[in-house]
Amino acid sequence: ANDSSPALGRCVKQHTFADAMLPDGKPNPKPSQVEVPAEWEFLTYAEMKYQARAFGTCIREQHNIGPKQKVAIWSANCVEWMLADLACAAMNWTSVSVYDSLGPDA
Repeated sequence: ANDSSPALGRCVKQHTFADAMLPDGKPNPKPSQVEVPAEWEFLTYAEMKYQARAFGTCIREQHNIGPKQKVAIWSANCVEWMLADLACAAMNWTSVSVYDSLGPDA
């Protein structure tokens, strides 16, 4: 954040990086870390854009979804979820997240 947006700066400091600081304002030497098994695969912005548009085009053609429709995405947090969400944005759809962690009766 810069001086023209002090509220944004406070938000970032108070929320986004809350576990990176100790109550006395000093850096936390052991911030929260999440162990993620498996190998990481990286995509460029261009690759993500291409894949999201291709996926959106396929869904639009196979299911005849028009602009400004709602599309539910039921998935775990993964790159495919992100691609589906970006596809919705590219196709002018509203994405609705349905979290797989809620269980079958949710």
